[in-house]
Amino acid sequence: MKRQRWMSVAILTAFGALSASGLAAAASPSGTPAGSAAEVKALVAASVKIKALTPTTQSQIAAAGGNFAGNYYQLPDGCFTASACVFGDSSSSKTLVLYGDSHIRMWLAPLISMATTSHFKIVIVGHAGCPVAAVTIPGGAYGACSHYRSTGEALINTLKPQAVLIGERTSYPSYKGTDAQWGAGLQKTISNLAPSGATVAIMGDIQVFSVTLPTCLAIHPNGVALCAGKNPNKAIPGRETGEINVAKANHFLYVNPTPWLCTTTLCSAVIGDYLPYSDSQHVAVPYSRYLTTVLATALAPLVTAATR
Repeated sequence: MKRQRWMSVAILTAFGALSASGLAAAASPSGTPAGSAAEVKALVAASVKIKALTPTTQSQIAAAGGNFAGNYYQLPDGCFTASACVFGDSSSSKTLVLYGDSHIRMWLAPLISMATTSHFKIVIVGHAGCPVAAVTIPGGAYGACSHYRSTGEALINTLKPQAVLIGERTSYPSYKGTDAQWGAGLQKTISNLAPSGATVAIMGDIQVFSVTLPTCLAIHPNGVALCAGKNPNKAIPGRETGEINVAKANHFLYVNPTPWLCTTTLCSAVIGDYLPYSDSQHVAVPYSRYLTTVLATALAPLVTAATR
């Protein structure tokens, strides 16, 4: 059995110094290359000043639902076999497992690009709507999540991948537990993955919106600010602190994606020429693809582990 490999903890956002060409990447989302760290930072900073939709952004509203990764890649709700949800270099013997719900799947576009370039296979494990953390979410829809977690953990331990990237929604209005309780639930799951021998990293959650996007933009095309979200959104709090503490305790890589979407106080519903969200809580495929460079930089230690 392989010994589980640990990485020195790093809380990453992958932003460097702001360059004068920071807004150069705000071209059409169609065919736009991935933005540099400086370009992404500049677009996000400028996003909170956007007042009205342009013809380019307005034209994306109708297709927004199709830019939800689950729809775009025609993913089943549950991925629980070695061959059910495979992407990247499917012939590779090197495997990165994406373990989680729709909040890890929404990063699939840039991860596929990375897997193709670095020649590793991506296997998605988990069920939409079920967090990785061993916590109880009130509501009948979440009753089977414990079963899905145990099934997913068994599959990962059987696969023995080189690396596992965990990602999950942490902001459930019905969940009244603390950050520490969420972290304890995540730690339990991580401990259950020890037999896999994989290097583990955590993809942090994003800030969710209290309004329905991009429906809000359709109603307020000249009032983009009316659709903005708070950072953090205290009305629907996430449990990122619990995840960060688990990452620190285990010396895991933790990636914080919020600066790629929000300023320190606000999250705009429009960034450059992108509608960055397919709904109120998922990054849209075109914008996630634009973030390929910054995500690849942030996940470089994990990719190294996945390909060694």
